[in-house]
Amino acid sequence: MNIAIIGDDSLPKSSLVHAKMLHELACELKSAGHHPILIAPGSPEQVKKLNKIDIQSIEYWKFKSGKLRGQGKLKRAINESLLSYKAWNAIKPELKQINFDLVVYYSPSIFFGSLVRNIKKNCNASSYLVLRDDFPQWIVDGGLIPENSLIYDHISCSH
Repeated sequence: MNIAIIGDDSLPKSSLVHAKMLHELACELKSAGHHPILIAPGSPEQVKKLNKIDIQSIEYWKFKSGKLRGQGKLKRAINESLLSYKAWNAIKPELKQINFDLVVYYSPSIFFGSLVRNIKKNCNASSYLVLRDDFPQWIVDGGLIPENSLIYDHISCSH
């Protein structure tokens, strides 16, 4: 099964948890005999609209995009609003060689809706949205609550 996995950040430069999780998902899918391709924003400096790279035997399609982090709110909003458009423009020619059976995309980015819709329509694919959640350890690691608090004891799955 050809599977498009879409995220707003990716390896190798990202240290964000969801970028690592999507890569690990792709590795698991590949080990199960599927062909996952991670689709994510590249950089504004890349020459081509689409760069294909291999990271640990996983195929990545990085489309040319403006910066999403470390920008002012207005510039980030503009760049995020253009994600689907730029991604679709970059990957559309590739769909002549590959047909995706499934699209997996990650929230909270709401900006991939039209990209997912276009892939589903052109490839007759199904889609799954991976919902973001705050698990107890992530909340502690993020500094939102201390590990030895009553709230942590209440929500922790370890009890």
